[in-house]
Amino acid sequence: MITINASTITNNLLSNKSYSYQISKQGYKFDSNAESCSVNANNFKKQLRHLKFSDTSEGINGSITSYIKDFVSEYNSFQSGYSEIDGSDKLKKYVKKFDQLIKDNSDALSDIGITRKSNGKLDLNTTTLSSATSSQLEALFAKDTEFMKKAESYSDTIYKETRKSMQQSYIEGEYASTAPTSSTVRSLATTLPSFVTSIDSLSKSSITSSNLDNVKSLIENFVNYYNKVTKYSSDAKDSLSDDASSKVDTINSITNLYEDKLNDIGISINSDKTLSYTNADGSSAISDDLTKLENIFGSSSGYLGQIKNVSEELFKSIVSNNSDDVSIDFYA
Repeated sequence: MITINASTITNNLLSNKSYSYQISKQGYKFDSNAESCSVNANNFKKQLRHLKFSDTSEGINGSITSYIKDFVSEYNSFQSGYSEIDGSDKLKKYVKKFDQLIKDNSDALSDIGITRKSNGKLDLNTTTLSSATSSQLEALFAKDTEFMKKAESYSDTIYKETRKSMQQSYIEGEYASTAPTSSTVRSLATTLPSFVTSIDSLSKSSITSSNLDNVKSLIENFVNYYNKVTKYSSDAKDSLSDDASSKVDTINSITNLYEDKLNDIGISINSDKTLSYTNADGSSAISDDLTKLENIFGSSSGYLGQIKNVSEELFKSIVSNNSDDVSIDFYA
């Protein structure tokens, strides 16, 4: 990604109505371990939610047993992968908080067959679980228990932080350049790197049933940045060079070519060339059909790759015409 560092912008205007500033060439490495952890974190968060809304009034049953088994399994898978990723301080903090929550409720968890091992993973005694009473289950999983409130809150933060850990950035170098002073062009220039980031995040994500929530979130992020680029391009149309304008038109043309496949997954092209993924009631219209999602966003489709390439060229055209040392380099 290329980011514009505001602290390095030189505000003195030049005679050609351009200002000087410094840009950094920043690359991203995709962390597949973090993606796996994110899937596991999302899954054990889901099992907690299932347990929260389960009817425990008659004690243990097949559904509750399944939810608890899956929670333990996904939590242990997360613990296995967590040690392999370079997580944020916030992620580390909340993993410790969740572990402490397990320790603080060890007696109640033990009553239903869940014990904490020395490595932080959980062990499930299915014989003990099979005889769990309604009061024992409610002591942990009822909506208003302290355990459930904290478990939901901590697991949600853990999930969000693992998603952030999926990409690791590094600075490759800095370059001096100039760009027009037009505020609309600056808005477009500073949005394009984030747009390319959203493309790469989506293209690197596994389109599987277990990762569906992640994929949908990444699609929404891509659409949101696509719409920003479209809006800023429209606002800046009178200030863009012919070359930049041509590249904006190319982005729109590529998307039009894939309109049918976008429609298949619930994304429509609006009259102002932006994209929409919501129903009339504001809910997401994005499809759960993995095959259709793969057809438009999978590696064999080519849609994301084409949009990314033109967006990189558009950025170069805006910040420095005829500059070969300015590029957006991902996953180098």
